[in-house]
Amino acid sequence: MNLQLFCDETSRRYAIDKPAVRGGWQYATDGRIVVRVPSEAADTGGKYPKVEWVFDNFPACEASWPTWQPVRMELPGGVRVVPLDGCRYQAWYLRLIGSQCAGLRCCVRDDCCLCFTADGGVQGVLKNWGEEPC
Repeated sequence: MNLQLFCDETSRRYAIDKPAVRGGWQYATDGRIVVRVPSEAADTGGKYPKVEWVFDNFPACEASWPTWQPVRMELPGGVRVVPLDGCRYQAWYLRLIGSQCAGLRCCVRDDCCLCFTADGGVQGVLKNWGEEPC
């Protein structure tokens, strides 16, 4: 998985232009999506935003999440916003998640944040398009 793809290389806010390690996890974010993978590396310093709290409400029902079929990630190029379980997500993010995550499983929380897991201990949260932060 290429975590750099989940960062914002053009941001002047914080240091979200590259992944950072905190507390046994490597995090990547662009402000709308946060992805983390287990890491044995030492914590990195710098002004990386405090994104750990996003996973405080991460659903504990991962084992029962349905597996996303790859066809659901193969969206036509002109599609910009995708409705899913009553919420809306930018298609670009769904394509990115689908291209980087093998064994993808997901659920939509009550606040319309899309939580996902994948092989290798990957966890992530995607903000609903046009709504408040997760």
